[in-house]
Amino acid sequence: MSAPKLDTTIIMNKGLLVFVCMLICCTSIFGQNPNGDLRIEMLTYYNLVVDHNIQTPAGASPKSVYFGVKICNDGNNDMEDVFAYIGDYDNVTPGTYPTTTPSGMPYSGTFSFTHEGGEKDATRFIGTLPAGECVTQYWLVSYPLMDANNNPVFGANSNQNDDLHLSYDVWASAVDNGSFIEANDSKTVQLRAQLSASANKIWPNTTSKVPNQFLNAFPNKQLGWRQTTNTTHPGASVVLEGIWFDLGVVNKGFDNNGDFQRDNNFMLQPVGNPGTFDPNCFRLVKVSGLIVVKPKKGSDYSIEFEDQFHFENMPENTGVVGMVFYEFAVLNGPCSAELSPYQEAASGNDREKFNADFGTPGGVLTSPAPGTQLTVTGPPTANPGDNIQIEISTENTSTLPIGMPSQAAPLVIEQAIPTGLLYVPGSAEINNTLPTGVNANVLYSTDDGATWLRTQPNPTSSINRIQWVFDNPIPSGELHII
Repeated sequence: MSAPKLDTTIIMNKGLLVFVCMLICCTSIFGQNPNGDLRIEMLTYYNLVVDHNIQTPAGASPKSVYFGVKICNDGNNDMEDVFAYIGDYDNVTPGTYPTTTPSGMPYSGTFSFTHEGGEKDATRFIGTLPAGECVTQYWLVSYPLMDANNNPVFGANSNQNDDLHLSYDVWASAVDNGSFIEANDSKTVQLRAQLSASANKIWPNTTSKVPNQFLNAFPNKQLGWRQTTNTTHPGASVVLEGIWFDLGVVNKGFDNNGDFQRDNNFMLQPVGNPGTFDPNCFRLVKVSGLIVVKPKKGSDYSIEFEDQFHFENMPENTGVVGMVFYEFAVLNGPCSAELSPYQEAASGNDREKFNADFGTPGGVLTSPAPGTQLTVTGPPTANPGDNIQIEISTENTSTLPIGMPSQAAPLVIEQAIPTGLLYVPGSAEINNTLPTGVNANVLYSTDDGATWLRTQPNPTSSINRIQWVFDNPIPSGELHII
């Protein structure tokens, strides 16, 4: 998880590469949830939106969703070397999801989720997880709308049995009191036909549906979508706020939880079109906001929320409005990404709806080039069998700190080991010069960065990439040598 990722190149003759290392986390086939004090909490999801008129025109529907998960330490001591993964647990493939070939359904082909950040984004190094705390991670995935014969992937019945179902796995590992532990969980969601409803809008025309007491309580929150700051840089964060979106009446949708009652539920999402958004440039790290419910009986009331996408058990109401704040860590630059927010909600008569103004841009995030200067030095030539010392120095040339370790988006330096060179065990952390209060966790990869280890693998000759993950923001002007 790089924010930003600086991939260096070293050119030299055959010899031995001198660096340093330590730690790794390998996955195990023996998982459970919770496992000891390590617990995974999957954020609630039931249905993914497929426009019921997806064939006319194709592409009118949202086709991506953020899956969220909380990794929790329920114990009394800190956990170390914590990793989080999403993908296919049984096959130990972060970023590649379980596939399904439906039997007895009119769908042609094999289906699965697609990880929009690529396989490297599916592994997150969290580091230390304090006792009694949780950390939330979000991953952007896309899903199919039609099968190989261009038929929509939803059925005609309201019982969900004829809709295409897809699954995903989340697992986490940690070192707790010196012992390696791993927890895992999985979730299945269905792709369901939903109506495009004009009463459901991310861009309402006016604030007329917002009760006056809430308009007065937030006088500086004007209707619309915008980012809270016009200036940002890699290693910082930017917040996109959507103010006074309108869900319309939320009432009696699908029976999602199987209790034989139609659910009064809704869901919010910031990116429905993955083609205009780069998750390797902007990583979603936090969701918060305020929901205002106008019940048929009783007074209007509000719900404050954090790290929540799905809401259920709304009372019978005459309307629901709200505001949402999506915080993104800036991972790289220069780059830009267009947000395509959407929302789905129960719409009565065993149906659900999504906003008819989907496709209206929810804002464009931009990031300049990283404010860092990276220098790699080493001897120009060497004889076979020689040890070669490589020095990597980086300086924060901006006026602001770089890196958000608290959101699992730290500054990361990644170094490929060139062909013909072998890593010398233990060398990646010797004689490192770092700013006061900053440490570097060293990770190792044997598969060109697809997965990372917190301890040196055996044999160390299999290592082909190394990362240095900084556990605190890098101050302006600081120089460090690795």
